[in-house]
Parts: sequence; C-alpha cells; structure tokens
Amino acid sequence: MLGDIIVRLYDDTPIHRDNFLKLAKEGYYDGTLFHRVIKDFMIQGGDPDSKNAPAGKMLGVGDPGYTLEAEIKDGLFHKRGALAAARQGDEVNPERRSSGSQFYIVWGQVYNEGQLRQFSKQLRMQKVRSAFNELAAEHRAEIMQMRRDRNRDGLQELQEKLVAEAEKKVGKAGLTEEQLKIYSSIGGTPHLDGQYTVFGEVEEGIDVVEMIQGTATGRADRPIDDIEMRMTVIEWCDMIEIGLKHTSELTVSESVSAIQIGSGDMPVLATPAMLALMENAAMLAVANELDEGCTTVGGHIESSHLKPSKLGDKVSATAEVTKVDGKKIEFKVSAFSGDTLLGEGTHLRFIVERERFMAKLG
Repeated sequence: MLGDIIVRLYDDTPIHRDNFLKLAKEGYYDGTLFHRVIKDFMIQGGDPDSKNAPAGKMLGVGDPGYTLEAEIKDGLFHKRGALAAARQGDEVNPERRSSGSQFYIVWGQVYNEGQLRQFSKQLRMQKVRSAFNELAAEHRAEIMQMRRDRNRDGLQELQEKLVAEAEKKVGKAGLTEEQLKIYSSIGGTPHLDGQYTVFGEVEEGIDVVEMIQGTATGRADRPIDDIEMRMTVIEWCDMIEIGLKHTSELTVSESVSAIQIGSGDMPVLATPAMLALMENAAMLAVANELDEGCTTVGGHIESSHLKPSKLGDKVSATAEVTKVDGKKIEFKVSAFSGDTLLGEGTHLRFIVERERFMAKLG
C-alpha cells in the first residue's frame, strides 16, 4: 500500500461534496483504480469499470449514470493537491457538467512569471468568452430574427455591443494574487482554472500523490501496476459549533515566569506561558465534541501581550470558536488578570487522530 490521502471537501461546492460523500459511504469507489496518471500533471480515478479491469482494458468512460451541474468558482483553483471533477469536453458538454464519479487530484508544475502572465491572459479571455455566450443566449430570439432577415449590419452591431458588455463585466480579471503566489511557489495547473469544478483539496498525503503521479504508465496513461483505492469518510467535526468557548486559569508562579522559561529576566508571567494558557483553553473548548481517538493540535497563534503580571496574580484565558473548516478550527483568544486585558489575538488548531499523528513521528 502506498499510503493514505486525506482530502477536505469544500462547502462552497455542495452538489459535488454531497455526491462524493454519498458514493464514498456506499463503497462505490472501493476497488476502483487510479486509471489515468500523467506525470507533472494529475492522477485520475473514479471509473466504476476499473474494478477488476484486466491489463490493457481501456478505461475512463464509466460513470454512475448521471452528471453533476458545474460549480466552477473563482476562488477555487487548481493548486497542487486540488481535488476536481473530470468531465467530457466542451464540444459535447458546453455546460461543463461534471462526471458523476470520476475525479482527479492535481500535481502540476511550478511556473515562472512570464508563463503565469500568459495563463492570466488566457483565463481572462475564457471569462470574456463565457460572458459573451451568456449575453448572446439572452438575445437569442433577436439574433435568430436578424439571421432570418439576413440583417448582417444589425448582427455585427449587436455582436460589438455584446463584446463590449462582456469586456466590461469581466474587467481586468485574470489570475489573482493568491493564484500567482501559489502557482509560482507550490505549483498546479493554471490552464484548467475556470474549466472544471474544484471541490476539495488534499489535507494529508500529498507525498502519496507525488508517488502515484510518478509511477510508470502504459497505453492511455494507465499505470502498468494497478493502483487500487479504498475510501473511508471521516466525520471530523459535526458537533463543533461557532461560539463554543472555554476559560482556563493559572496563578503566576516562578515556574511560568519569564526567568524560568527563558523568555526574559524579570519575575513576571512569560509570554509563552500566556500563549500556552490560550492554547489550553482552545483545546478544552472543543475536546468534548470530538470523536473518540481524536484531539486537536496547535497550528498558529498570534497575540499581543499588553500588560505584565507579577508573581501571585491570577490570570485567565478564554478561547472561542469563530470558524470551522474541515479539520481546521479558528479561535478568538484573550487573557485577563481581573478586569485588565493582558493580550488578545487568534489561534488555529487542527483535528487529528491521535494514533495516526503519533505514528508519523516514528
């Protein structure tokens, strides 16, 4: 077994999210193959016909008998690790409806500034073309009447008008600053943006994706050695609600002083100790809502430290859940001594499975 790939599904694409979860829970994907693999591009799977497929069999056309409405969103793009829906080409699928089951995970490449400028121009042209087609559809009856009347001047005038409206609607839109940053550092496939529905991303196991995309392939990009998949749905945080909070307390002692911890040379509460109290409050705020065997680990904390606290002072830290996104939980954190604000900021934690987390440490 090559290893595990854990993906997070986006709430911004509910049609694809719910369909993928449904199929995974039904065991639809179990035993299917990554049937199409292209190095430095992507790995594709989800064809039901790939189950027990003999060597050399052509794959890639199987599906559950339906397609999905496109959910192509500007903020969801083909960065490395993106999970997206495969589909038929525009010539037979102008609405860009997704396959009911086939998906791909992006590997891609890192691009330089000149390449990204060209991709940005192409993306803008695609958006203008799409906007023009939408406007033309709204004027279909008028266009058809002009064609029947052989009114070439009228058609030319309307076309120029619709092109101008499409240009104005799209504006200067191309690749965003975020896309430019990621494609020039992490990598991806920017030429697919705006063409396919991206509905999730790899949270863990990008190294497994790298191994698969580098595997030897034969005819039709099928791996020479079959790579079979099994899927399990992990319900990370169904019970975690915005607004959950907890308060942790301590009394400033020498053990948490700046002198003892080494962050300073004064007998006052050390900043790392205050931050640790905030983290403790965040951990406990959600501890009772997690599945058995799960916990949270800190990913980032940022806080001010406005006032000192002397030995003997009682300090409290409160953490409140402000956002839940898959395994990521964001908190608002603050620390007080009585009514005096000592510090405030934000904290990010990740839900993990204890055994899996510790196993990775070796």
